[in-house]
Amino acid sequence: MRRFPSLFAFGALAVAAGLLLAAQASAAKNPAKGPTTVARAEAESWVATLMYPDDDRDLDRRFAALRLGIHRQAWALDTLIRQLRGDRDPAVRAACAYSVGRIGGDRAVGALVDAITDPVREVRTAAIEALDGQVNPYVAGKLEELSRQGDGPTALAAARVLEAAGSLGPGWIGSRQRPAEPAPMPATTGVYVDPAAGDDANKGYREKPVRTIRRGLALLQPGDALMIAGLPGGQPIREPVLVPASLSGEAQNPTRILAWPGRPRPVISPTRQIPAAAFASDAKGIWRTKTDFRVFGAFVVRSASHLEVLPMADSRQELKPGMCWFDAAQSELTINFGDRPLPRAVEAGFAQQGVYIDGAHDVVVQDLDVRFAPDSGFDANASPRVAFVNCTASYCDRHGFFFYYSPHGTVRGCRASYCAFQGVSVRASPETILTAVQSTSNGVDGILFLYDSDGCLAVDSVATGNFRGVSFIEGSTHGRVIGGDYTGNKTTSVSFESGSVGGQVIPPP
Repeated sequence: MRRFPSLFAFGALAVAAGLLLAAQASAAKNPAKGPTTVARAEAESWVATLMYPDDDRDLDRRFAALRLGIHRQAWALDTLIRQLRGDRDPAVRAACAYSVGRIGGDRAVGALVDAITDPVREVRTAAIEALDGQVNPYVAGKLEELSRQGDGPTALAAARVLEAAGSLGPGWIGSRQRPAEPAPMPATTGVYVDPAAGDDANKGYREKPVRTIRRGLALLQPGDALMIAGLPGGQPIREPVLVPASLSGEAQNPTRILAWPGRPRPVISPTRQIPAAAFASDAKGIWRTKTDFRVFGAFVVRSASHLEVLPMADSRQELKPGMCWFDAAQSELTINFGDRPLPRAVEAGFAQQGVYIDGAHDVVVQDLDVRFAPDSGFDANASPRVAFVNCTASYCDRHGFFFYYSPHGTVRGCRASYCAFQGVSVRASPETILTAVQSTSNGVDGILFLYDSDGCLAVDSVATGNFRGVSFIEGSTHGRVIGGDYTGNKTTSVSFESGSVGGQVIPPP
């Protein structure tokens, strides 16, 4: 059993950021809405998915519930309330609670008050948090009762919502009637991965680590930590980190993916290196090679200071100099180098993301680097409350960090550079917080909040040398940019556009 003291500091920051965001959200719980960003037919397909009668699509059903709320499909409120009250899957009920709160109104508040007695703590907490910004005297009374008599996490959630509403009694902290303190972060059971000296026949103990990340994740339990050792000299670990929904943690005990302290920092590269000798040319600058794996993108390292992303063409006809194309039928990778010489080797991507959180909530990823991801370096997909801390993404063919329908995310102290599109892209992920982020020399945006990512916050961050600095577009309303440096981009520094109600831009002191 091992404790990780640095995570207590992270937890304290998360609490402080959460309180700041709660105050922000309480002032704009249901901001003015422009034209809907989704078609009714598309939203109706989400309702059909939510109502799917079997349990083999529960992750899809949770995703559908999140989508309905994030895009505030008020016509679907009755369906969301019905599933909040009776869905068989607690994770789906929790997602419905979030979405009912996003839509808001008297019926929503009544359903959420009912849900604070759900037998599953995850659902109770989601319902309490969804009442933020909608506290009337009746709700305040219910939450006051919970703040004093509920279990630790439930009581703390109720107190936070009351505090944001200015309704928390002055005697709560230190009161004789105050609830039990939230349980301290438990001693963490670690599963250890050593790509150089591990053995997948081992149990993953510190003294007997496993060799592959995949095996380590198979041994990991929710709320535990996967400790990954890097390879000497910054050599890449040629394996992605894929975290499934089954490894979801809890708000006060997240699942952790961490660098192994005292070992080399892990560098994740979901690529295989193909030497120049494997390529054959049938035209000037056009090179081909057969592969035994599907290729999602390609990268070239011409020197230590000269690296290139080779975007993937949609067809052979669209293959232009500096691009690649993969013929799946022939298992053949084609690259158009134009007038440039053939490099010594090509990095061909066999997975789209370096670190992919797929439907798992309450996950912390810390001190990992990703290079050469054909899509995103770090990707949270339908995964609320994911935090990326002190991580680096570079030379990705799309985004360095990507949140997709993953509200309440955190990016702290991370760096993104030389990505083809965005350094940090937050899509349909409201109330995401960025602190001390550096996003430089990316192809389009340093930081992008897109598609109803409202109530987001960027604090003391840097977005320079990009095409645009920080952009709030497509209904991403009431965003805030506090401190930092967003100058030196080719066009705008901070912009609110395409139906996004402007927030606040507060320059550094």
